[in-house]
Amino acid sequence: MKPVKTIKPILAISVASIIVLIMFVREAKSFYSRCEKDPKACESKESKAQQKDFSKTEWANWTPPEKSDAAVKAWEEFKKKYPTANVTWNVNTGFPSMISNFQTEPYSGAPNKIAEIFINELQTLLGIDMAELQMSETRVMADYGQSGILVKYQQIYKGVSIEDSSVELSISEKGAVDSIKLNYYPDIRVKNVTPIITSDDAVNIIKQDLDTLEAPIKAPEISLVFDRPTETPPALFLAWKIKIEFPEMAQQTANSSKAWLYYIDAHTGEVLHVWDSKIY
Repeated sequence: MKPVKTIKPILAISVASIIVLIMFVREAKSFYSRCEKDPKACESKESKAQQKDFSKTEWANWTPPEKSDAAVKAWEEFKKKYPTANVTWNVNTGFPSMISNFQTEPYSGAPNKIAEIFINELQTLLGIDMAELQMSETRVMADYGQSGILVKYQQIYKGVSIEDSSVELSISEKGAVDSIKLNYYPDIRVKNVTPIITSDDAVNIIKQDLDTLEAPIKAPEISLVFDRPTETPPALFLAWKIKIEFPEMAQQTANSSKAWLYYIDAHTGEVLHVWDSKIY
């Protein structure tokens, strides 16, 4: 009788497995049927917003640049003058990304003039063209135990701002420079700074990407910028930076947000990348 008792549970499990399999097959057929009718409905959010494919651009064979002999020599001279100074090199540019732990003799003049003089004195070491810098901030530092003045510049190329590209100097109350931090890009290969895709086209591309063509939107925040989708290579693309909001969209949607920050290639219309603007 023991074999009979063991067969019954096995039969019960087998029947249950068959039922689950039948339900799975039915659901799979239904899913693929929907995909055939509307392929976009089966695309994931990630598949729509892929990062730029650099294998098809002039950056395909890019390799990190070596530090120039002139920049290295300029650093050695700076180090002799300020023995405690430290430098961090930017592997994507071959120039410093930070120089710290030093203090110059006090300069005279306003903080922005002091910053300009210092940058021009170290032009060979820093690789900075002052013509591409625009003053963005000057403020007194009174946090984290620091004191003095912070002078910050935004990098501009042919009148267009470069995202996340800036130069910051710390200046003491007496006018001495004691650090410089830079995220500056000297190797800019963009030749055409005239958009081919209009800002209206870019907004429609976003609505298509979010499957919200009919949803009402607030007036989007739009600006033309140079965007850098990845750290490496440091490729720049002319892009429409657009923050778009859907005030009437239900909070629990497939996209999980009512506001997005998009970067749309202004030449091709590609989605360079997209962020949930709730984190901003």
